[in-house]
Amino acid sequence: MLYVLCVCVCVCVCVQGWEEKHVTVMLNAEGYAGFSVVGGCDQPQLPSAGAFFITMVNQGGPAEGLLKPGDVLESINGISLNNAYHRDAVRAVK
Repeated sequence: MLYVLCVCVCVCVCVQGWEEKHVTVMLNAEGYAGFSVVGGCDQPQLPSAGAFFITMVNQGGPAEGLLKPGDVLESINGISLNNAYHRDAVRAVK
């Protein structure tokens, strides 16, 4: 069995004006990136069904200053989130 240790998350987000921004979020000692998302093909959110939106960035967490609520997640570690399930996006961050 192959195990992959992930110490950071490379995130592509669309920000205001729909420009792409690539950021690297270092995971904390507990393995958390410090942000929450909603969405996915199984949990559609308006205005874009199937998209993933940042809903919260933990104060003092690894993603603070890099991501903000309302950002749209396009990919995680090079894996597109287009039409992905919510659980798959959460797993990709951990």
